[in-house]
Amino acid sequence: IHLPPLRERGADIILLADFFVQKLGEEMGCKVSRIDSSAIDMLISYHWPGNVRELQNALERAMVLATDGIIHGYQLPPSLQLAAAGEENDVGAEGGASFQAMVKAYETTLIVEALKKTRGNQTKAAKMLGTSKRVIQYKVVNHEIDYRKYRGVKV
Repeated sequence: IHLPPLRERGADIILLADFFVQKLGEEMGCKVSRIDSSAIDMLISYHWPGNVRELQNALERAMVLATDGIIHGYQLPPSLQLAAAGEENDVGAEGGASFQAMVKAYETTLIVEALKKTRGNQTKAAKMLGTSKRVIQYKVVNHEIDYRKYRGVKV
């Protein structure tokens, strides 16, 4: 029986992730209700050299770090965050992947989640994140985030 690698089964990644969140939640006593969209994007874009076991371990790590019942992208292992940022995943001769890419991916996730919660309101998102509206506006442009698409989002 030929079973294709996990990286070739994008739809299965979501199903497996939901299964592991439920299973691990029961085993660990964690109350994680969902995986946010940035984390789903990271799970789908990653190449999964470790296959299903690596997926399970990544979700277990994220569940330990989840404090609000939601797995966010910044709680996933750095290798997944870098894959989503379009950076090289392998450690290079100079010690690894770009720190700036990791920071950018983390900032993007935080800003998107704040914009979802505030329905695209940059002033409220800035207040939620403890920064100024000007900083949020700069980051939105710099990280190419379309804040308008979150205006109708209910969280």
